[in-house]
Amino acid sequence: MIKHRVLFALLVAFGIAGHDIRTAAADVDQKAIAGLALSREGTAAVRTLLDTEVFGGWAVGFAAAPTPDVRALRTILKERNATAALQLIRSHATLAGQLMALAGLYDADPVAFRAALPTYLASKQAVHVWETGCMRSPDRAVADLVRSKDAVQTGGPGKPLPRWTPRRPGDWMVLDLAGGGYSAAMRERPKKP
Repeated sequence: MIKHRVLFALLVAFGIAGHDIRTAAADVDQKAIAGLALSREGTAAVRTLLDTEVFGGWAVGFAAAPTPDVRALRTILKERNATAALQLIRSHATLAGQLMALAGLYDADPVAFRAALPTYLASKQAVHVWETGCMRSPDRAVADLVRSKDAVQTGGPGKPLPRWTPRRPGDWMVLDLAGGGYSAAMRERPKKP
């Protein structure tokens, strides 16, 4: 998303681009976003997630910091109209943005979350995914991100990731959306005293 905005700004500055370059955020009716009655930060977060290009990103880089997309999801989850904002994103965003919204719905509206799952389980598409650290994984199948037979189960909305012990040395914790793993990983952590 940031790359697109920088590229667009450069193209406009050099007179190469006009108004024909559009993002998902630009395509959403601004009245629909305004109708959500979000804070200024919440509105900006919706626009961020509409154009998200990579799913995940809760611990990226040397500092293991969340990406702007994860920070946007956390901001939306604090809003009074979080469910409506997430549903708008799910309806209009890039595929990665839709999955970010789905992760938020796990906590914000479990009924809407469960109702949306079949659409993504049936998907034949793939999406870019941030892995913990500095790397993006190769594109992953959406259906595998939604449900994996080996994924940890949080036990429900708001529940943390369980303590995990690998079955074999070197095994990684497997997360999915259906079990709440991605939602728990992207949730804001309490500040340490």
